[in-house]
Amino acid sequence: RVRCRDMEDALPPNVVMEAGVNTSVAAVYVAVFSCTDLKKQRAEASKNITVYELCDARSLMGDGVGKPADGVLCEEQQEQMKMGQVCTPKCSDGYFPLNTLLTCVRDDAKPWGVRWNAAHRCMPEPCAAPVVVNSKTSVETGLLQACGNSTYDPVEKRYIIAD
Repeated sequence: RVRCRDMEDALPPNVVMEAGVNTSVAAVYVAVFSCTDLKKQRAEASKNITVYELCDARSLMGDGVGKPADGVLCEEQQEQMKMGQVCTPKCSDGYFPLNTLLTCVRDDAKPWGVRWNAAHRCMPEPCAAPVVVNSKTSVETGLLQACGNSTYDPVEKRYIIAD
């Protein structure tokens, strides 16, 4: 918030933004503000303002293993999030998220970049005892679910029982 004050005027001068900021384009902007009092005396100040990128939830898809078929990867149902916002990761039936919360954080590798603080990985849920490998069927896809003692083969597009 920018304010102007003049001890001689009863009302504070109006603030005028001379050079603005495009909040939809990530960059560092120099915002220039000015104030003019009743005697037409003018003062000017500038401030660097950083507009950060948004974290894209679609980038969490990774290899796609265990991710929801509808592509909605956060419980919050948002595709893009601001720095500081969190994503509660979702997985398909038969999987659980390795991280329970992901946060959109600043990426120091880029001047106005952001990234997720961790990767979104969906891990196979272990089968209930007695172990019957791939015994459940996914409600979402109709495919067999992965169990703790099986691995997904992306080439064959199926789960393989570990020896």
